[in-house]
Amino acid sequence: MGLSFQILRTNTGRIFICDRINPVVATGVGIIIELPLPPSDTTTALPVFSVGNPAAPGPVQADKVYILPEVSGNGVRVGALVT
Repeated sequence: MGLSFQILRTNTGRIFICDRINPVVATGVGIIIELPLPPSDTTTALPVFSVGNPAAPGPVQADKVYILPEVSGNGVRVGALVT
């Protein structure tokens, strides 16, 4: 299984997808992927970012992935990628 993440258009800060509850953002320790701010052009499609490979052995464990918003109240849409 893999996971997909889509930023929200209303976000005002970055979102960090982490492999631990207490990552070190300054050094990147525990950060799997950093999701950017949404595009300023409201007609541009929001990007989708994937973690894991649904066809590979050793699937991503959703209960071991943590979402850390830089700004309280920001978020992502999450989806499962399966084959």
